[in-house]
Amino acid sequence: MNDALPIILIAVLPVIGVIFFALRYSKRRDAIAVKRRIREEKLASVADGHREMADAHATSVEDLAPQAAGHRKMAADHARIADELEERIEREQRHAQFHAERATETEQEREHI
Repeated sequence: MNDALPIILIAVLPVIGVIFFALRYSKRRDAIAVKRRIREEKLASVADGHREMADAHATSVEDLAPQAAGHRKMAADHARIADELEERIEREQRHAQFHAERATETEQEREHI
């Protein structure tokens, strides 16, 4: 029986070693799978967040586009009005100059009388 003990140990120890390494490998593989699943869930969450932000920005674009168009139209109207006012200013300046000259001429004519 004493001679059988070393043979049994030689036969059982490798089996125990294989079982030990198989369990370690399985635990490591499970840990890697858990980490991968957590990373995938985080990335899916980040992607969902980016989709929500993209939708929010698209909504902002839809809201801002008509405002921009309205302001461009108002800017064109303001530019047209500014041009008209500048023409009026020039006309008023010409009238002011005409009347200033006429006043001077009339004053000179009065002095001759």
